[in-house]
Amino acid sequence: MSRQNVRMLVLMSATALIAMLFALLIPTSANAAGGLSVTIVNWPVMGLDSNKPATEGPNQFPMGVKVCNTSLVAATNVRATFNWLSANTFINLTAGTLPMYSTASLAMGKCANFYFNITITRNTAAWNTTRNFNISVLADSSNGPDSLDGITPANRQIYVEKLISQNRNGVYSITGPSTVAINNTYNFTVTGFTATGGYGEWEGFLNFPNSNFRVRSMFAHYAKPAGGTNSTEWADACGWDNDYTSGTYRSCIGPVNYPSGNAGGDPISWVYSVTVLGPAGNYTLTTLIYDFSGSSYHYNSDLGTAPNLKIITVTVPTAVTLDQFEANSETFSAVNVVEWSVVALGAAGMLMLGALALVFVRRR
Repeated sequence: MSRQNVRMLVLMSATALIAMLFALLIPTSANAAGGLSVTIVNWPVMGLDSNKPATEGPNQFPMGVKVCNTSLVAATNVRATFNWLSANTFINLTAGTLPMYSTASLAMGKCANFYFNITITRNTAAWNTTRNFNISVLADSSNGPDSLDGITPANRQIYVEKLISQNRNGVYSITGPSTVAINNTYNFTVTGFTATGGYGEWEGFLNFPNSNFRVRSMFAHYAKPAGGTNSTEWADACGWDNDYTSGTYRSCIGPVNYPSGNAGGDPISWVYSVTVLGPAGNYTLTTLIYDFSGSSYHYNSDLGTAPNLKIITVTVPTAVTLDQFEANSETFSAVNVVEWSVVALGAAGMLMLGALALVFVRRR
């Protein structure tokens, strides 16, 4: 073979290899699957009080996912949908819960949380029953509508346990603003405790309904292990088996997610970043902390009682006038400038945003 033919063959091979790489990396169809990872962030084991389920204890729980954009393009119109895969009249989405909602965009490598609310009917017949589910996610991208997708792992279900009321879990405080405005974002902090050594499996959450509040993020701190942290309410310390087809379903199988397979202790805390959706009115917040230890499940007996109780008032934000802006311009932050321009001026505010920001910087 001549040297020229060899060169031609090498060039053709290289071109073919590059084309193959692009075919693997870049979706060529608007219906190409994948690109979104979907991870369950709440414990699928829920429950009712073991003695008086009709009148005492919890019966509402969150079920959420963390959605991350693992593709090579930005995701837009990201929609998460809660899907029931079997029937059970005792396990349902809470009345008013949005079964599907969206976030506008998700950049490459970024993540967002989506939460749904579950209600267990207060009936002893609900104990030890189940309902299968998944949470599916679709998103648009530059490759077309619904070109990115993801779904929770197979063989997942809600399981209703008997929960024993005890005081070894509890809440010291719930802090945050008592009056909030629609479309604004606020932080709420829960401080509490579990048994000193923590547990292999437990969850603690503040009860935000997804139709009224949008949880943007949650970050937890634990006393055990020292410096322990978490970005979900569910503390899966021991490595819980969630696959209902497994012979070790609902048990610790590892690998452990914290040293010694336990987490919690005294104190523990959660910091929520929450956007208020409304409508206006009063909302009652309380924290449930429930665990699996020994061979039974337990929850905090202070549920719904002070200091494990916070009532917040949601209001409609008041537009700021130009005179108010001028009179208080020295106290406005950059975020206030953006919010003021949009609320007070509507669409025109977006056009004036650059000018307002420039004025603000010059005045500072």
